[in-house]
Amino acid sequence: MCEAGKPNVDPEQAHSTRPAGLTGRARWLAFLPKNRWRLPNADAHVRHTGPCGDTMEFWITLRDGRVEKATFDADGCDATLACGSAVTLLACGLTVEQASHVNQRAVLQYLGGLPEAFEHCALLAATTFQMALAAARGNLQEHTESGSGG
Repeated sequence: MCEAGKPNVDPEQAHSTRPAGLTGRARWLAFLPKNRWRLPNADAHVRHTGPCGDTMEFWITLRDGRVEKATFDADGCDATLACGSAVTLLACGLTVEQASHVNQRAVLQYLGGLPEAFEHCALLAATTFQMALAAARGNLQEHTESGSGG
């Protein structure tokens, strides 16, 4: 399962040390990202670089039509880390159909908003996740098709 919940960190410490312009949930997910690790044996892995130069990666495992696990890694700013974390927390446990609706708006709402200059980070995270979700669905279909013919 995906890691959920707030990190075990003093909110005042998070507030004073990281990052400028982020508040609330976005601040604590930037300070201590959730589900930031490479998932071995994932159904799909996608890496995507946005126009800003930040790179986002997602690993997804599907089981019984649901997102069983979603993890990420990112090479980017604190807002990118917060958005990657938010996507994994939003998507875990959802049906594939429900997860297909995780978009920029959902990420921004989950985080309580971002400064306008960082809203593109939510788009990068949502777009990369959707690419990984599509790849995972395709991999499962290919596996089912190749396994049923023999």
